[in-house]
Parts: sequence; C-alpha cells; structure tokens
Amino acid sequence: MILTREGRSIVITTAENRRGGMDDAERAALHKSMLAYSGKYRIEGDDFVTVVEVSWNEEWNGTEQRRHFRIEGDKLFIESAPAPSIVFPGKTDFRRIV
Repeated sequence: MILTREGRSIVITTAENRRGGMDDAERAALHKSMLAYSGKYRIEGDDFVTVVEVSWNEEWNGTEQRRHFRIEGDKLFIESAPAPSIVFPGKTDFRRIV
C-alpha cells in the first residue's frame, strides 16, 4: 500500500506461496489470489476511504473502499470490515495488514 501526500492510494495484495501460471487455469488461480486498486483517498477519523478509479476487478471501479487503521508503537494496523468474499462466493472476507 502506498498513500501519497497528494491523496492518492495504490494497493496491491497477494496470497502467500503463489506460483507462476502457464495455462489458463493457473493464471485464473493467480488472479483469484490477489487484489489491486488505486484512486483518491480521504481520511475520516480512524478510517481512510479510497474512491476506486482503477482496479484488477471492474466491479470495484467507482466504489469506495473503507479501511480502519490504528498505530501501536511503531506498527500500523490496517483492517477491512467483514464483507462478502469476491473470490469465494458464500464466504465472508476480512483482511488485516500489519
């Protein structure tokens, strides 16, 4: 995650232990194990909200992605709210980055 002074965020997350994809099924699996988006962000209390301008998933374009943050000592914690998983239908997704 990169947050600029000018109010732009760039986010890329990937699952651990990913392998290269040579065929369509492997490349699809790689796509399902990541997310990436960018846009203008604003701070609202202990949240930062990104208005997504471009993303790895067209469904996210134009949405607002809200993340809660807190600082403890020299660590920054960023958490998403529980939400329906876009990767695993019928499951709930929650992410925490330290």
